[in-house]
Amino acid sequence: MVFAGAAAHAQAAGPGGPAASPAGITSATASLIDVALNAPTPVSIRYSIAGTPSAMGPETPLAGQFCSALNRAYPASGVTIGNPCAPASNLGSANPAVGFISNAAQTGETLVVPETIARQAAQRAAASGNSIFYFVRQFSSGKFAVVRLRLTASSASSPLAFTDIRLGFRGGAGLQNIGFFKRDQLLPAVSAMLRYQGAGVLRARWEIVQPGDTLPTPLDLTAEAGLSPLERAQQRRYRVLERVNIYLPAAGQAVVSGPAPRLLPNDQYGQYLLLLRIEASDSIAGVAGGIAPFVLPVLRYYIGENSDPVARTKLVPEAINLVAPQTGARLDKDAALTFQWLENQNVSLYRLEIEANGKPAYAARIRPSAQSGINRYTAPPFIAASLVDKVARWRVVALAGDGQFVGESEWREIASLP
Repeated sequence: MVFAGAAAHAQAAGPGGPAASPAGITSATASLIDVALNAPTPVSIRYSIAGTPSAMGPETPLAGQFCSALNRAYPASGVTIGNPCAPASNLGSANPAVGFISNAAQTGETLVVPETIARQAAQRAAASGNSIFYFVRQFSSGKFAVVRLRLTASSASSPLAFTDIRLGFRGGAGLQNIGFFKRDQLLPAVSAMLRYQGAGVLRARWEIVQPGDTLPTPLDLTAEAGLSPLERAQQRRYRVLERVNIYLPAAGQAVVSGPAPRLLPNDQYGQYLLLLRIEASDSIAGVAGGIAPFVLPVLRYYIGENSDPVARTKLVPEAINLVAPQTGARLDKDAALTFQWLENQNVSLYRLEIEANGKPAYAARIRPSAQSGINRYTAPPFIAASLVDKVARWRVVALAGDGQFVGESEWREIASLP
């Protein structure tokens, strides 16, 4: 396999070993990137690539780790041969690399620095007096890219980076993430609830996916700051309803109003998807703002013959209410991970979905409980362990007998202990 051979090649290319190919990674983000102490911090890292290692094929990202010290001087280019982390300085591993394009001249990844890593780095910093630590990414050419990270109590000086985005129709019970309306009916107002690190200008577009349009892919639903110019050009564009250009202070949370209800189309029967497309904004220390290490959410609504709630309950269940784990619950990787939600009427099958760092991590189909009340599902033992140091969330989707979507819960964040 390529990964096994690449790893062996990289290990042999340490100090005193065979020289790595001159092709491959040539430089990495050189500026300091601020990392908050009290929350997961998304950061965008850019790499430059020269050619392709002839013996290894396309440059492939391998393992990543955080460390508190280097065993040599920080390389001016950010690239070195052999693992530069000093012995006994390891702070933990990193999430798998995402966002790479083989043979691209410049590419990168959106990395989430877990709060647990930042806390460990802070403990080391208290002893050494140095608030800088490092992220190291190994590549198949035998080279290692090194990025400097700096602990900060405030994220005000960091580029804008989103940790959660939720869209919904405003109503008495808060944001509703799905809606059913009659043709030509004026829709309710829409809002986006944002959680973020740093501060800066939010540049975005409200786009609408109409019945008959090609549905967006994960690439289409990725924030621009985490993509290379080539990837951005490959994103599918939809009809723009309204543009957003507002300043977000270092408050950590904000509510952004959606397009005026009169702008939301309602003249065709079928499903509509409303998307808040996050554009790359002004950079701080060379790092673009607007990072989001997850697939951007969409607000789904349907236009049909009848939007009366009583009529809809015959075919469509109400929103699914989650019970446990609670939002932000810390999960023991060695303990059973059990999910619970309230049972709904007229549901033939539930689909439990788990995402880690914005990518699907696990899914299971569960039959409704034989007893009315709470549905329970205990995940396999390896699931909790696989979520360590990752930004994870879960939801439950309701399915009809033919497998068609009929309802869903909101996403709920969870965390796991290291």
